[in-house]
Amino acid sequence: MAKIFYVVENTPDYCQANFFKTEKEALEYGISQLPQFDMFDEPMNDEEADGEEWYTGDSLDFKKGFLFIQEEGDWSIMAMDEEEAREEVDGKENFAAVYFDGFKRGAYAYLGRGLEGKNHKWIADDDGIEESFKSNVPTFNQFIKESALNEKKADGTISDDEDERRAELLKRVKEQMEELLASAEFDANDIGGSFRAPGIMYDIRKELDRQIKKFK
Repeated sequence: MAKIFYVVENTPDYCQANFFKTEKEALEYGISQLPQFDMFDEPMNDEEADGEEWYTGDSLDFKKGFLFIQEEGDWSIMAMDEEEAREEVDGKENFAAVYFDGFKRGAYAYLGRGLEGKNHKWIADDDGIEESFKSNVPTFNQFIKESALNEKKADGTISDDEDERRAELLKRVKEQMEELLASAEFDANDIGGSFRAPGIMYDIRKELDRQIKKFK
């Protein structure tokens, strides 16, 4: 039996769940979002600021997986295997759901105007189930090597479609860089919260500069 801890932020427009391995990590994240946050308490918000964001912290024991689902403003996180989860969402209307077949650090799910998540198996809404495929985000060194433009072909000549290929390469590198940095920013917040995340991102930018300087 596995155990996870989670913090759910519920608003009129969206609902987001962040999952953690330990209670300490979940508590630190919750406090970074709402200073008076506490685990295993009633949903709470920032009353002084008339906040519409309600935060809840709890834990879940599961064997094979868990489903995060929202229907008509109400959310729940339930332990179930994938077959049970697919049966749960089959035929439903006006809902959104994300299924996880286990826990991996950094896992989260966002249910709102669009569905998204990290380390999940699939997402589902009124349009059906959409499987999640492993992202093709390159390793850091792969990203840097791919960004180094090679002007010549193997025989020393310039390719006939150089301009088009160059534009495609730059576009691909830009997209990969944006995805890589977005993932790094999320993990930085997961690790250090809103207070320490900027420092972590600063270190990442320094590392990025060091790696780029290795290539001419």
